[in-house]
Parts: sequence; structure tokens; C-alpha cells
Amino acid sequence: MKITVVGAGVIGLTTALRLKETGAEISIIASELPRQTSSAVAAALWGPFRAGPTGDVARWSSHSLRVFRHLAEHVPAAGVRISSGIQAARRTVSPPAWHELLNELAEWTPCAAQDMPQGFVMGWRYSTPMIEMPTYLSYLENLLSATGTKIEQATLTSLEEAGRPDLVVNCSGYGAAELAVDPLLHAVRGDHLVVENPGITDFFSEDRESSDRLTAIYPHKKTVILSGTAIDGVRDRTPDSAIGKAILARCREIDPRLGDAFIVDHQVGIRPVRPTVRLEIDRLANNVPCVHNYGHGGAGVTLSWGCAEDVLRIAQPLL
Repeated sequence: MKITVVGAGVIGLTTALRLKETGAEISIIASELPRQTSSAVAAALWGPFRAGPTGDVARWSSHSLRVFRHLAEHVPAAGVRISSGIQAARRTVSPPAWHELLNELAEWTPCAAQDMPQGFVMGWRYSTPMIEMPTYLSYLENLLSATGTKIEQATLTSLEEAGRPDLVVNCSGYGAAELAVDPLLHAVRGDHLVVENPGITDFFSEDRESSDRLTAIYPHKKTVILSGTAIDGVRDRTPDSAIGKAILARCREIDPRLGDAFIVDHQVGIRPVRPTVRLEIDRLANNVPCVHNYGHGGAGVTLSWGCAEDVLRIAQPLL
């Protein structure tokens, strides 16, 4: 069976890998190569963000969590590790519903007041997978390359331009707004800074669902990702120095060690947000069956393996 996957972000690569395991002949068409996509600049701490519906998101997240735990324990080349840190809020809130999915990994522990930055009234310490995206995307791409699967860089204006394979799988992220003519899909700009790591080991994340003033610190071995923004309706990926300065100032308030950290890069990605992830099959105008797998909001990495499993289930009668 010949399958064409449209999109080479984390959703497209993961889906292509899962379908390749069936013995299908896979080709990938994408306007951006993996290291150019918004996936490449994701902070990628496991945890659902701006994605629905709730029940499916929990199921998809749980499946991905099992995969990432395995990679962290057994595949160092994947760039996945289990990280510990704090999620805190400046107001009284309940723990996010997804926290129960982490119970097998480590205890979700309320923080004492002295363990939180000034201005925060409650928080929790927990452990979760953290994924270093450039390394992880290279890992996925190498797995596909080893099977003979290639990525063709081309910009499509419609899904019908993918040709007439036995199946098209639409993993085009925000590009689906045009390719699938989906008015429910909208862009949410996400900024973060990459700085040299001054010795930070634990992550910090502010509990705030939607804002242009997100505050989060995600340490990797040599660098720290400082986040960020979630600006609705903006798809421009041009770095803005004022936004970068504001991110750095907020994160310095949380951890003064960032005061003299050298700025490596200011990166911008676009979250493809819609009321619910679109994961369903239909037929294109040329009668080719198409499974849509897009609209993952800020949870593409978190949902990737679970959604790929559902794509396989939906496509199974055609295989």
C-alpha cells in the first residue's frame, strides 16, 4: 500500500513511522523540513496544552507518555529524559486533570510556600518527560531514513496535489487551515529564548493557559529554553526584540541565575489550535481517502504517539 504523509513536524514523522511498521510504502511531502518546523522550536515538556477534547487528549497523552518513558530509559539517542520541576500559580487553582496520568512516574507533591517564587500562592512538584526537540526530530528522521522513507520538500496548495496514493494522511499543522479549508483552525504564536544554561537542573512552569506573558524555564544539558507567549491569531514567526526582553525579565524574576545568561537564539513557532484535534477519515475531491491528524494546539509532542496509534486504527481497514 502506498501512503503519502503531508507534513514533517513531530506529528507527521511519528505518524509516518507508525504506518511504516505495517509494511506500507511511505512518502512524506512537506513545505518545511523537520528542523525548520514549529516542532523544532517546541519546549516539549510532556503535558497537554490548549488541545481537546478532554477524554481523547487524556488517552492520546497517556499512550505517548508510555513511549517517552521507554525512550528515556532505553534510547539515549532520542534526546528524551525524565525531568523534575515545579508548576505554580499566582491564584488558587486545582491541579490539571492530566496530573493523574503521571502517578506511576513520580508523586505529584504540593509545594510549601518557601519552595515557590515570590508572588505564587500554590504549586506542585512532579516529574515528566522532557524532549530536546532538535535531537528528537533527528532521531525520528533517522529511523525513517533507515527504512528508505524520504522527505520531499514541496509546498502544496491542496491535498489533491499529493497525487493518487492509496491513502493521504494530513499532518500539516497550521497549514491545514488552507490545505483542508478549515475555518476552525487558527494560529497561536509561541516565542521563547534559548540561553546558555547557568547550572539550572529543574524546570519551572507557570499555570496559565492563554497569555502573551507565559513564564516557563526548561533546562537542557547546555541550554535553557525560556518561554514565552501564546498570542492568538498571530502567525508571523519573525522574532521581536521587545517580546524577547520581556520573556528574559520574567524568567530572571523566577531564577536570578539567568541574569547574565548568554542568549543563543530567539525562536518562534505557530501552535495549530482548534476546538478539538481533527482525527478522522474522509475523501478528497479526487476520491483518495485521507486521514486528517492536525489541530494539536500546544500539545503536538505530548499527543504524537497516541494520535499516530489512532491514525493506524482508522486506516487499518485500508491496509
